[in-house]
Amino acid sequence: MFGLRQKLLLGFGGLLVIMTVIGVQSIAHLSDLGQATDEILQGDYQSVVACQRMKESLQLIDSGVELFLLGGSAKTQQTIMAQAQRFEEALALEFSNINLPGEEEKADQLRGAFSAYREDLPAILDRSQPESQRRARYLGHLRPHYEECIEIADDILQMNQDNMAVAGQQVKVAAQNTVRRMYIMLAAGAALSVVFFMFIRHWILVPLQTLTASVRGIEQDRLDQEVRVRSHDELADFGKAFNAMATHLRAVRVGDQDRLVRTQRTTQQAVDSLPDAVLVLSPEGKMELVNATAARLFGIQPGQHASDCGLSWLGQLWRTISMQSALAQAGYESAIQVFDGGNEKFFLPKVVPILDDAKRQVGITVVLADVTQLRKLDELKSGLLSTTSHELKTPLTSLQMAIHLLSEGRVGRLEPRQAELLGTARNDVDRLHRLVDNILDLSRIESGRVRLNLQEMQPRELVETALAPLRDRFQAQGLAVTVHIVPEAPPVLADPSRISLVMANLLSNALKYTPRGGAVRISAQALGREVEFAVTDTGPGIPAQYRERVFEKFFRVPEQNRDGKTQPTGAGLGLAIAKEVVEAHGGRIAFDSTGGQGCTFRFTLLNAAAERKET
Repeated sequence: MFGLRQKLLLGFGGLLVIMTVIGVQSIAHLSDLGQATDEILQGDYQSVVACQRMKESLQLIDSGVELFLLGGSAKTQQTIMAQAQRFEEALALEFSNINLPGEEEKADQLRGAFSAYREDLPAILDRSQPESQRRARYLGHLRPHYEECIEIADDILQMNQDNMAVAGQQVKVAAQNTVRRMYIMLAAGAALSVVFFMFIRHWILVPLQTLTASVRGIEQDRLDQEVRVRSHDELADFGKAFNAMATHLRAVRVGDQDRLVRTQRTTQQAVDSLPDAVLVLSPEGKMELVNATAARLFGIQPGQHASDCGLSWLGQLWRTISMQSALAQAGYESAIQVFDGGNEKFFLPKVVPILDDAKRQVGITVVLADVTQLRKLDELKSGLLSTTSHELKTPLTSLQMAIHLLSEGRVGRLEPRQAELLGTARNDVDRLHRLVDNILDLSRIESGRVRLNLQEMQPRELVETALAPLRDRFQAQGLAVTVHIVPEAPPVLADPSRISLVMANLLSNALKYTPRGGAVRISAQALGREVEFAVTDTGPGIPAQYRERVFEKFFRVPEQNRDGKTQPTGAGLGLAIAKEVVEAHGGRIAFDSTGGQGCTFRFTLLNAAAERKET
């Protein structure tokens, strides 16, 4: 059985063999061509050069002899002898490069002819001999030997040139044959490479393509993919493992689908049994789960978008969720009114984000709690408090007047102990009277029976009006008070008496909870169509467990006494009244607090200049 490794070695090894064979053959043929060319250069070409040199030397010797006969100097004789020596050297070169048939005989003839030529030279160059005799010897003996040497050298030269032409033609033919063989080998190598590539494709690429297609099918949630690899190598093992994985995934998917169906139906049945309306939305706002109460009361169906249900409150709720990712618990005044079978019901929305392990929001749960009974109880409580407070106001006024008259001694002189008891009773009656007034004010504001006398007020005027009565108390407490009103803060629309009560309440709380040596800062700044007022103290702040209840009626944050125990202080209506007054002005009130690092209460009022422009 061939494994994947052996197949790769066979495929790429075959290509390596083809390249090696072609390379070796190319080197061999090029070596042959180089050797043939070298033979031409080393044999025939050297002989041609030697013959050329011999002819040149003979011509120079003959010219020198003629010049000498005409009266040349001894220098001419030296030139003749030097050229004769040069001829001998060229002849020796010729003898060392004999490679043609008959060339050696010609070289021997040339050597003999030159020997005879050289034997006649001394007699011709001997000036002691008569000039006529020397000329006759030149013409009769030397000149014929010269011509014979030239003729023989030409024959040798021609023989080598003819051989060079023949050898060159042979080299050309050999080069053409080499090129032809190279083409043949390249074609054979290409064909074998294609064969090896086809084998590699069949053995490796096709199975890999099959595996890739199957993996992409799994990626596209097609778990019915099955790989069929017909080889017997590692790819086949991989295909078997892939098929086993796909089978396991199909089994897991079926099990997950069953569990998902059970979970969905159980969840649906559980939420359908709730009296509250429950909605589960995707991050895009699509309804994924709607219980029976929500479907019956509001006509909401799964698959709808929050903004397409025809419910204005739901569209507003979705827009708020989209911007804030959560919705703070509001009071009963934010409840949604619905009529069910002719009965009036109220539902208070609460939003809970659904987060994954990475704290990423993957959905939103909206619970519309049925607060009908609680709202009625709240209304009954408010009505009872209003009625009771109204009934208590008259006798409290009489008690207050009577205690006031007694304290002033109008009906007789009082003992010190009596005066002390009456002082305590007078303070308690005054506190009880303020409590009743606050309850009545709160009831009138909640019922909408209070008419606000809106006027344009400067932010500094509002702050100073509320701060003036408390400055001495701040000074006595050792608290530093700073007021920061930005110069460009515009006037606000406010009822002077009501809004001063809000500011005074916030300042009183800061005075109450800020320890000696602390600081209180009052500021105001423009925020678009609103002006924001803030009161910041350096007190202990509001504990986290009480922050959601700060603006509830009759709720009081416990204050730690000297024994380390906590006890509530005050009636718990100041912040509730402040909230109602601010909201009646069309503003908002909130606070920021970090445990042990102070607290900041903020409220907003409408910008009078912006309101004038709109009207």
